[in-house]
Amino acid sequence: MSVLLLMRNHPPVIVFEDDWTAYFGALEAWDAERDLESMKAFLKAEVVRMWLLG
Repeated sequence: MSVLLLMRNHPPVIVFEDDWTAYFGALEAWDAERDLESMKAFLKAEVVRMWLLG
């Protein structure tokens, strides 16, 4: 996923192991309902965690 983000001038994202359930939930929301907002919210939270809390 980080490669796709970098190709579009976004920061890379690390999906932490304890967030995998939320990540798969966001993927399922897109697959089932085309709900992109769940993935956007997840990625924003991961970027904050990665850069601020590391």
